[in-house]
Amino acid sequence: MENNRPLMPKPEVIEAPSPFDQDTCAIEVNDEAKKSSSPSPAKVVGYIPEVVQERDVSSLPPDFADDITEKTKNDMARPAAGPEVLGCDTEAPAPDVSMQTNANVGFLSKLMQSSRMNNDLQKVAPGETGPVVEKTRDSHSSSHYSSTIDNDRFIVKSHHSSGKELSLSEKGLAVACPVTDDEKPVCVASEYDPSAKTSFYKSTTCHILTALALLLTGAAVAVGVVFGTRKEIEENVIVQSPTMMPITHREARIRQMIEDNVLERNATFIDMKEADSRYLALDWIVNEDRLQLTVTDPNLLQRYILAVLAFSFDLISWECGMVKDLDSCNITDNYGDYSLWLSRTDECAWYGVECDNSGVVTGLDLSSNNLIGPIPPEISGLRSLELLAFQENCIYGTIPQEMFKLSLSEIDLSWNYLSGTVPDELYGLKSLVQLNLHGNHDEGNCNRTDQEPLYVESQGLEGDMLGPSIGQLQNLEVLQVYKNSFNGSIASEIGQLNQLEKLSANSNSFKGSLPEQISRMSNLKEMWLGNNSITGQIPESIGYMNSLETLSLWGNSMRGTIPNSLYYLTNLKALHLRHNSPGFWGTLSSDVGKLVNLRELVLNNNPLLTGTVPSELGLCRDLKEIRLHNTQMTGTMPSEVCNLTAKKLNLDYAWSESFFEADCLNDNVTLPPFLVCECCSTCCDHTTKLCLNIDI
Repeated sequence: MENNRPLMPKPEVIEAPSPFDQDTCAIEVNDEAKKSSSPSPAKVVGYIPEVVQERDVSSLPPDFADDITEKTKNDMARPAAGPEVLGCDTEAPAPDVSMQTNANVGFLSKLMQSSRMNNDLQKVAPGETGPVVEKTRDSHSSSHYSSTIDNDRFIVKSHHSSGKELSLSEKGLAVACPVTDDEKPVCVASEYDPSAKTSFYKSTTCHILTALALLLTGAAVAVGVVFGTRKEIEENVIVQSPTMMPITHREARIRQMIEDNVLERNATFIDMKEADSRYLALDWIVNEDRLQLTVTDPNLLQRYILAVLAFSFDLISWECGMVKDLDSCNITDNYGDYSLWLSRTDECAWYGVECDNSGVVTGLDLSSNNLIGPIPPEISGLRSLELLAFQENCIYGTIPQEMFKLSLSEIDLSWNYLSGTVPDELYGLKSLVQLNLHGNHDEGNCNRTDQEPLYVESQGLEGDMLGPSIGQLQNLEVLQVYKNSFNGSIASEIGQLNQLEKLSANSNSFKGSLPEQISRMSNLKEMWLGNNSITGQIPESIGYMNSLETLSLWGNSMRGTIPNSLYYLTNLKALHLRHNSPGFWGTLSSDVGKLVNLRELVLNNNPLLTGTVPSELGLCRDLKEIRLHNTQMTGTMPSEVCNLTAKKLNLDYAWSESFFEADCLNDNVTLPPFLVCECCSTCCDHTTKLCLNIDI
């Protein structure tokens, strides 16, 4: 580009005096001297006098003008004093120059840096005194020289290694280092042209544009890499967790998905202990599972939940589902009826897991498998689960309320060590058909594989199980809750269970009388309410329960007569009214012969029951168990009844030592028996309660 300003004269060599002794030289050794093996002459920066002529300050190069303040511009607009002296001769007088202001100092510092002195000088902030140069010339000289700027006086003080101070007058600024006496410096002078423009390629603008171009290019490349290798990044890029070990993006996404859709009670992995079954399951899914699922796999969550169950229930102690019992459980790792849990196979093939045609888990049957531990609430994540069969294991703790978010149709948690109140959410399961919670009032040892047996004791489940809410389970067909600690009265709403076929609530603490509405359960076949605290009488409406096959009310505090309507229950097979206090009274009606399907008649320990044994009882051809001892019944056992006692009719009762019992021993040893019976298998003393087996 053509420059309209007049060119400055060609630089010329000027011999300039030096304020230093003969043993000083320049900071930089020139190129020719570097090639010489002898002690070299030096290129000396001697003085930098005023160089700015009276012209527009904006004509200065941009990188100089940046450091000039408004005050600087004003101070520097003065007549020029001549060319910039970049060289010196030790014999020439120094030019009469001076530095005017702090701004000039800043400008001169910038100017000196542009003259390749940046390796030898540094700026000193206004008001400070500090070293500017500290440099040893070369290995041929041990002399040392340093220079400082005193900003209060605007002069340079030079210090020789000998310790003496070499001060410049305010006429100029000099920087030098010592040389030997036999070396003569080469003096060079050049003129500074403020109107000269900096080359574009060396300008700040060029540097900025270049940096922006490189930045944009790098960003474009990065975007291409991200979208081109997205899956690899997800699996391998490391993310730093605040409190845990670094994790991959794959694991981070899996964690987030599980926390959002599976973990209950506001749980997060960051707050879990490493021994937590949920954390162990995560580690297995991420690091050990050979399938290496990602968040895009539809079975990720259900596989994780099954892993949680495995770790919660002490998988290594299982009877089936582990390597130790492949043969007895018909399990192989690759094929066969079932596969091992936490194996590389699809989870639908694992032992006890049932899935639909879409591969979604719909059932878990791990009964009698030595499961040890509590039920994790995360089981609620199996959204399509219908069957939950965990009976006869070593499961303890409470039933998580989250479990009843599912559309379960069958729940079997019987014969475990569960405790606590059954959550109210249970009664919202409109699809529930079977509920088996019996047998949790127990104690015992849970045999663990790698540890000592775990002793567990439970008082069973508790709460108002048969309260008003029970009427909501209108699709219920089987309800077994015996051997627990349930209490409360049997609510009239129980009559709304029109589909119920079996009610088994023995050995609890239910109280109150039987509601009349109980007879509305027209499909009920078995009613087991023994060993409670039920009072009152058998409702007359009992006769409407035409499907009833078993009526067990033993071990309560009931009273009254046996209602005549009961004898119209022609499908009745078992009538258990024993051990009631004060007990039933009256006589056994001759209508008992209408119970043609009766197999068990158990009336013992009702001390107020009187009368004789009606001969119509002989019409009950299927009768195989009669217990009439510890009552006030007298007379002689009818022959029609004795004809039923042939042992060939009682093979099904091999577990029982006796099947036909009455007070047929001498009363109190000396008195005649209450009931003469020649066909009884067991005779008892009415007074002493002593019973003896009789060999018929």
